[in-house]
Amino acid sequence: MPGYHEHLLGTVVSAAFAIEHKWQQLIKEEEIVLMHYALEHLGKQETSFLVADRRGRIVYLSPEAKKNLSVSPGDSTKVLPFSMNRRPVYSIDGGQEIGSFITVPVKEPERYGTGWTQTFAFRGAAGSSSAFRHVLIKAEKASRTNVTVHISGETGTGKEVMARSIHESHAGPSAPFIAINCGAVPANLLESELFGYAPGSFTGAKKEGAPGKIMQADGGTLFLDEIGEVPAAMQVALLRVLQEKEVTPVGGDKTRRVHFRLITASNRSLGEQVQNGTFREDLYYRIYVYAIHLPPLRRRREDIPALVHYYFHQNGRPFTWTEEAIQVLQRQEWKGNIRELFNVLEGLYVEFQEETPAPHQIEAYMQQISSEHEEAPPAPSLSVREQMEKDYLEKALRQHGGKASLAAEQLGIPRSSFYRKLAKYKLS
Repeated sequence: MPGYHEHLLGTVVSAAFAIEHKWQQLIKEEEIVLMHYALEHLGKQETSFLVADRRGRIVYLSPEAKKNLSVSPGDSTKVLPFSMNRRPVYSIDGGQEIGSFITVPVKEPERYGTGWTQTFAFRGAAGSSSAFRHVLIKAEKASRTNVTVHISGETGTGKEVMARSIHESHAGPSAPFIAINCGAVPANLLESELFGYAPGSFTGAKKEGAPGKIMQADGGTLFLDEIGEVPAAMQVALLRVLQEKEVTPVGGDKTRRVHFRLITASNRSLGEQVQNGTFREDLYYRIYVYAIHLPPLRRRREDIPALVHYYFHQNGRPFTWTEEAIQVLQRQEWKGNIRELFNVLEGLYVEFQEETPAPHQIEAYMQQISSEHEEAPPAPSLSVREQMEKDYLEKALRQHGGKASLAAEQLGIPRSSFYRKLAKYKLS
């Protein structure tokens, strides 16, 4: 009997080996079928997907899926989120389920403070117009180096957004990006804003002093918007910082070494300012190293449909507009560029909520706001700097209950000068 059992055991072991070999061969054959199935889907609409075998082992990952998942072929699908869409894959004869096709959601690009992506594109609009594609090419080239960049363009074209994109593509989002609108800060405050100040430098200053924007940008990017508004005296000090890579706080005697990338912007021609003597020629050549010009929206009307889609997507609102409705927007002049477009879209949403406005309703809305602008009394002609100075004065007066002496002290302006400014801007 022992011999009989030994013979039976050998038969069982041989059968087990044969079954295991057959199973492994079947798995290999099924794996080949699954690979063919995956490769057939590469050229189709779904680009981010993976294919797994009947045991849940990943057989194939599409290139797009690799960007969106931290897994590799051979890993188990048990580590995947349950929310992923799965559908069965059958054998060639259609009789057995041999695996699964899993759609991998595409990650949304990272958003930054401005609402733009790290790429050189609006979310939803990669610049289909030839004018904007040219801009993207130049910006991509600038991002490969630490070159000083000057961005020009009308108000509302997105100069700061482009500056931030270049910065983040080169240095990454963790490096400091310090922006200041030189036309939005009164001349007497701009120096301390840029260079900082030592303790007790002037009335109203913090006891411990304060670092300026230049120091804050050390190791990152300093973005000077409306660079053409910098006063002549300040231009000299700024040029010195750019040449020496050192900054001295207002009222201080100690210099500090700084290293930063400089990006400037202006909605006016710096070349014309050099010719009329309001901008230093030596500073102009220091900052005008690599120029990027952002075209106005009226010269890239092809991008308006994508920008409209972007606006709705960014605000989490359903998009139900017709092509004819968007064409109404494409016929507008858009003197305020993208900023004006988004403001109009916001107004239209408030007006119609979830309803889909008809083309004639959009035209009526555009005519209404256009006539309101024409009927409005003409505002006094103030420069950007003058308007911001007026706003600073009004804010200081409000904070001190209309007491001019306290407001003047807070701003560090002599009372006589303060009263002259009040008279100039007709502030009581």
